[in-house]
Amino acid sequence: MRQRISDLLDGYEDGSVELSGNTPLSPARIKELTRKRITKKKSGLPRILGAAAAAAACMGLVFLAGYAARTAEHTPGGPDFQDPHPVAEPTAEPTADTDPYQPPQCPDGCDMLPGGFNPVLCFNGIRYHWAGLNQSSYNGYVDENGRTHTPTYRPAGFEAVGDFTVISHLSGEEPQELELKAGFDAVGTVYANPEKPAAVYVRMETEWFAESYVRFTADYYESGLICFENQLYWFAVGQSDKSPHLKGLPEDAVSVGTLHVIDKDLIPSGQLEINFSTDCYGNPLEGREVFRVPTDSDAIYVYEEQFWREGSYDAWVACPRWEGPAG
Repeated sequence: MRQRISDLLDGYEDGSVELSGNTPLSPARIKELTRKRITKKKSGLPRILGAAAAAAACMGLVFLAGYAARTAEHTPGGPDFQDPHPVAEPTAEPTADTDPYQPPQCPDGCDMLPGGFNPVLCFNGIRYHWAGLNQSSYNGYVDENGRTHTPTYRPAGFEAVGDFTVISHLSGEEPQELELKAGFDAVGTVYANPEKPAAVYVRMETEWFAESYVRFTADYYESGLICFENQLYWFAVGQSDKSPHLKGLPEDAVSVGTLHVIDKDLIPSGQLEINFSTDCYGNPLEGREVFRVPTDSDAIYVYEEQFWREGSYDAWVACPRWEGPAG
């Protein structure tokens, strides 16, 4: 007659043997120990590793989503991107203490403007002021010579109009055509678009940053201009002294439509066009509701949700009529 090993174990009757040394164990004790070991294995390290693996997978998805968003936000492309002279690949590796996701600064914290002077460029009789690097990405590094390498780009439609020359900011002279009044030496080329006179792009190289595109904006120009009934109003982002925030609309204020975002280099000319894309919280302005008081043409009002530590509340930004800078 065939017998199973388990039948032989069940026939072993001595279940009172002490669990020590090499003493044989009873079937009941074997089953008991087996269950305990299985329970420990199920409830111990494998469970912890499983939870850790799940958490790691979630964190990986969050990181990939954040990276994809950052890439979508900062990577140039489409009809507005053009860089026929890409910056050469760096010959030096990024320094260990450089965060590749932060815009690098020039040495000694000069923030790209040595001497504290805002460079001024003259083109077509219009004075343009330094607005900053036209970055296509926040990736960058500082090489062993102390020069910052930052990816920048030139928008489509801007063509070369000539090389600039530098005059010292200590000079009492005003810059003439294609002269850059600055507190540093530089070389480079000016690019302009007749259809977008509000800005020019200057490809330049200095002692502290490698060849890059810098955006310059006209004296009369501000980001955040809104056209309403053929008059310009200013949505001064982050400048509450220029565009105060109101917790309630003025009496008799009525809705007049919603904002439509246009290219930042254009001066708005269509009804409720604005040449800035986000409010001071980074929320899109496209489709944002606009209000006015019919008897008052000095300001219009744009809705903006205000955020504080305790939460958020509704507010309206008072946008004054824009007359351009004095003089």
